[in-house]
Amino acid sequence: MTFIVADRVQETTNSPGTGTATLLGAVSGYQSFSTGIGANNTTFYVIADQLGTNWEVGLGALNSTGTVLTRTTVYSSSNGGSTVNFATGIQYVWCDYPSSKAVIQGTAVNFSSIGATTAGTGAFTTLSASSTVSGAGFSNYFASPPTIGNTTPNAGTFTTLTGTSVTDSGLTSTQLVFAGTGGLLSGTSSLTWDGTKLTVAGNTVFNSTGAVVLPNGTTGQQPTGVAGMLRFNSTTTQFEGYNGTTWSSVGGAAISNDTATASNLYPLFANATSGTALTVYTSNAKYLYKPSTGDLQAPQLLANNGLVLNATTLVSSYTIPSGINASSIGPFTVPSGLSVTVPSGQRWVVL
Repeated sequence: MTFIVADRVQETTNSPGTGTATLLGAVSGYQSFSTGIGANNTTFYVIADQLGTNWEVGLGALNSTGTVLTRTTVYSSSNGGSTVNFATGIQYVWCDYPSSKAVIQGTAVNFSSIGATTAGTGAFTTLSASSTVSGAGFSNYFASPPTIGNTTPNAGTFTTLTGTSVTDSGLTSTQLVFAGTGGLLSGTSSLTWDGTKLTVAGNTVFNSTGAVVLPNGTTGQQPTGVAGMLRFNSTTTQFEGYNGTTWSSVGGAAISNDTATASNLYPLFANATSGTALTVYTSNAKYLYKPSTGDLQAPQLLANNGLVLNATTLVSSYTIPSGINASSIGPFTVPSGLSVTVPSGQRWVVL
C-alpha cells in the first residue's frame, strides 16, 4: 500500500457503525476515493454526519476496488478520540490533513522531545534536548515531535511517520542502536560496531535453515591472523582457520609430501590421494616410517602373492645400518661411482 493525500476527494456512506465504510460515490463537484487516492492505498479521512454532531478523523485503507474504507487508526473524534458509532443516516466521507500530522512552515525545525540526535551532512547540526536548530533544507519547516514518531528528515520533508516518540536513552559511542520496548531508541554494550567490524559479546545464534557465507579469498589474500578466524581459501578450495600460529585446514587433514622428518613416525592412512582427507587411520609402534631416509620398519614382511621384489641396479650409494644385514637377488649391478658400504660384523648377500 502507498500513502496518498489528494484534493477535493469526497463521497457519502450509509451508517457504517464502527466498522468499514462502504463508499457510495463522489459528491457533486468532487472526485471519488478510487480516483483520487486509488485502490489498495491509505489516506487521512474524515467521517461526519450531514446534520448531526458526530465526527471522526483518522487513517484509513481502501480495498482492492477503492470502494470500501477501513478505519485503521482514529486520531480524534467526537467520541473522545475513540471510534464513533455512525448508526443512522447518511454521512460525508472526505480526504483531509489532520492537524496532529501537520508539518507547518515556520522559523526553524524544533525537535524538543527527540533528545540528542545527529543528522547527516548538509541536513542539520547535532541536536540536544529542547533545542531549536536550522540547516540546509530545514530552516523554513516546523515539526510537532509528540505526534511525529520515528522520523527521518530528508531535504526539508519527512518520510512516512510511524511508531512512537524517539528519545535519547544515554547511548554510548560504537553501540548499535535499535528500537526497544515502547518504540524508544535503545542499545546494548553486547553489540558494538567500530566502523569496520561488528563485535558480539556472548553467544551468536543463526536461527534459520539457510547458511552462513564466510569470507572467500586466495592464499595470498589471507588477512593478518587472529586466533579463531575462519575463511574459505579459494586457492586450495578448503575451509581454513587461524589457530594462533598459522592458517590450517578446517574439517579435515591436508595431504602433503614429507621428506625431511628424521624421527620415526606412525604412518597415517587416508581414503583420499589428494585434497583434504576426511577420514584418517593411524598405525602403531609395529609399523614405523622415517621420511628423511625412507626407512620402513615392521616385525615381518608378508608378500601374500609369494613374491618379494628388488631392483637389479643400485641407484644411489648406500650404507647398511649397524646391526642390520641385507640381501639382493642377482644379477645386481653397482654403477661406477656408487657403492654399498657393509659395516663390520654385518653381511650383504647377493643370491
